[in-house]
Amino acid sequence: MILNISFRTDIVSCYPEWLADTLLNKEFIGSRNPYNNVVQLFPTKDIEGIIFCSKDYSKLIPYLGKIDNKYHCLYHYTITPYGNDIEPNVPLQAESWSTLMKMSEIVGKHKIIWRYDPILLYGDYTKDFHVAYFNLHSYHYRDYFKLCTFNFVNIYDKVRKKFPDLEPVSKINKEEIATKLGKIALKNDIYLQTCILDKDYSGIHNEGCITPKTIGLNITPVKAPLQNDCMCTVHTYGIGDYNTCTNGCKYCYATSFVSKEKNIMDSYLPLGTIKKGDKIITINKRVVNNEPDLFRTN
Repeated sequence: MILNISFRTDIVSCYPEWLADTLLNKEFIGSRNPYNNVVQLFPTKDIEGIIFCSKDYSKLIPYLGKIDNKYHCLYHYTITPYGNDIEPNVPLQAESWSTLMKMSEIVGKHKIIWRYDPILLYGDYTKDFHVAYFNLHSYHYRDYFKLCTFNFVNIYDKVRKKFPDLEPVSKINKEEIATKLGKIALKNDIYLQTCILDKDYSGIHNEGCITPKTIGLNITPVKAPLQNDCMCTVHTYGIGDYNTCTNGCKYCYATSFVSKEKNIMDSYLPLGTIKKGDKIITINKRVVNNEPDLFRTN
């Protein structure tokens, strides 16, 4: 049973105390299906791995060692070059890089993935700007993360409503950016990965970011039901609801408004509680094979 914390909201950034207390002290952690009244509960004793994804781990740092010792974890850290005009409530980049370095010292670089995602072109955020940013930061921080993964912005209907003047990145621009990022990765000895390119580029590995190898667990690969073009090969269970993230990113597909539900520390859910009439399903499926860890990389 592999949890993804999370696809639909940045729980690490928005609800870190609840998350730490639930993972370390509670019997279950849960998630409400956004389309019905089904609540899934996951026994914390049966969790075999956790994929974290966040733009701000700073408030989780005090708990990180205990969480990492209790669970098999992988940490995706999204650090992009945008300011508060695009990501209003995300920490300044210098603070984010400082937090990433602290994390690396606590859990080890082999558990940290830098997510340069999404790449968008808008105003001062030009092709040259992205290349220069990636070149500088990949060089300075290459000793603190295992690999880097990147992607280009997807303009979903929710994104278009919030960010109507954002244009898709053209195929030509994607090719030019990818070519240059690949060369920088080779120069700085960085394992650069993506799953959205339709041809091969020097220095770029076209593969999924959530695989048995990246997690470091002996799991039988399966097609993950995420997106049609997704190359991830591990099925994960998402924790968190739509419209509960307070980061305010203009390109976000999962948040149109912020829910008025409150974060309750004693609840198994990040927002609100289990209600009368909810259908509760307990998930305790285990997927790790009873064999030595064949995929761990240092």
